[in-house]
Order: sequence, then C-alpha cells, then structure tokens
Amino acid sequence: MQYTFVSADDHLDLNYTPADLWQQRLPVRYRDIGPKVVERPEGRMWMWEGEPRGLSGRRRGRITVGALERAGVPDEPEPGVFRPSSPTYRLQDMNHDGVDAHVIYGPDAVLALAFKDPELKAACLQAYKPMVLVSYKPIRTIVLTSLIVVVMHFLQTC
Repeated sequence: MQYTFVSADDHLDLNYTPADLWQQRLPVRYRDIGPKVVERPEGRMWMWEGEPRGLSGRRRGRITVGALERAGVPDEPEPGVFRPSSPTYRLQDMNHDGVDAHVIYGPDAVLALAFKDPELKAACLQAYKPMVLVSYKPIRTIVLTSLIVVVMHFLQTC
C-alpha cells in the first residue's frame, strides 16, 4: 500500500477502550481484580484492584469540545462501541478524511503507572496487544506502547 497521508498523533484513551477488553483476554485468575467497567452514580467507570481509575465513554461535563463532537459524529455510534476503538468506524473516518494510516498512542502510560500488582500489570499489557494486532488489516494503524511503559516494566522486572 502506498502511504500518502499519515496521521502521526492519534490517541486511544482509556475512556474509549472497549469495556470488555481485559475481561475477555486476561487469564481467569486476574479477572476479579483486573480492569473492568462498572456502573457507578457518576457513570460508567473503569476499575481495577478495587479502585476507580477513570471514566468509560464520553467525558460528560467537559469544558472543552472534543474533535468528534466538533465533526458532528457520535463518539458512541452503537451502545458500548466507541468510534476511536472500533476498526469499522475508525477506518470509515480515515477514508472520509483521506488518511492512509494512523500512529495511535494507546492508554499504556495510564496502565503502567496505576497498578499495585506488577504481575497483573504485565498481564494487562499483554492482553492489550492482540487488540492492536488483529484489529486492522491491511495494516493502516500503528499503535505505540509509550516509552515510559517499556522503561518502567524493564526496571520493575530487573
């Protein structure tokens, strides 16, 4: 494939990560304490190790208006399906915008800093990789693990 236009600064923040990602892909022994989305009074919330970690879905009550909202497209076109993490919707948007490929920065930096259990963290990072590798064919996206994740994981396992 000839790449003419590459967007090199896209993000897949934790709030748009598929809610069932880790519950489907983590080893069974980590599912109780691993990342999951739960309903709370303030809305859908990511939790792991018994602690709330951030919202799932649109950040309600924001002062700023996001790019999706400015473009007039829904960030959640189907219940529980978020445009930034859906291969179908992301590719539609790329085609509409004339973008051949995306470099996407995932939520890895958030995950690297927010775990008490280093084995759970390693399992979560491992479970995140298949989503990245199988979602887009032909390859039109590159999802980067931030350097901080690689360095912190190396230091903690030495």
